[in-house]
Amino acid sequence: AASDVYKRQVLLTRMLTAGDTYRVPNRDGLKLEVGNAGALTYSIDGNEALPVGEYGAVISDFSLNVDDLTEAETSTVQ
Repeated sequence: AASDVYKRQVLLTRMLTAGDTYRVPNRDGLKLEVGNAGALTYSIDGNEALPVGEYGAVISDFSLNVDDLTEAETSTVQ
């Protein structure tokens, strides 16, 4: 589920299947809850898709802020 932490409202709740995409609105404060972080990937501006986390990991506060995602990408590439 994607949610807006500032307004405390859910933007999307659904089960994604292989090949599904969701374009996240470009605004601060969005968080992702996911039941299997390794099965979900994200990509910024068409760059390489990266997993949200480890396979089987449950994550309830994954930041969807572009700055946070970009920082995470550069820290894992080293």
